[in-house]
Amino acid sequence: MSTDDDDNLKDHSYDGIREYDNQLPRWWLWTFILTVIFGLGYWLYYHVYEIGVPSTVEYQQIIEAQQLTQSRQSVGAVESADVAQIRAWQKDAAVLQRAAQLFTQNCAACHGVNGEGVIGPNLTDRYWLHGGTPDAIFHAITDGVPDKGMLAWKSILSTEQRAQLVAYILSLANSNPPNAKAPQGDAVTP
Repeated sequence: MSTDDDDNLKDHSYDGIREYDNQLPRWWLWTFILTVIFGLGYWLYYHVYEIGVPSTVEYQQIIEAQQLTQSRQSVGAVESADVAQIRAWQKDAAVLQRAAQLFTQNCAACHGVNGEGVIGPNLTDRYWLHGGTPDAIFHAITDGVPDKGMLAWKSILSTEQRAQLVAYILSLANSNPPNAKAPQGDAVTP
């Protein structure tokens, strides 16, 4: 070994292994320094002074935007294109009979057998909490109203079944069942 190598060796030995005492390469040292500076700036920007949007808030915004997009896609064509079909089903006795069975099985516990309202609102008057248009009713059935306790039916009922329920609910208008719940919400004219 040359004397230059001996100058760079440390005085201690571990299991017969001797260690060189060389400096770190400059590129590695500058990369490390820049990383520490960036980390410090990031910490000050997002956590100390809260100038930027924190990653948890940004993540929540992305999730909400994705859920909104999925909600719009699940309602999609039925909200606008099938309104004519819903109106036609309102006059089809066979469809209304199937929809009445669906209503009795799934909706009557809260809205009453005749739509008069029990826990849920009255569906036979012209007052609606979440809109009385076919679009709004379909949206309420599809996505539910969690803050009022109504679950989303999109994973339980098919799109056609939900649209048929809309036709049935619209056919209940002005039926004046006994023991109807008092009007709630805003008046909607057909």
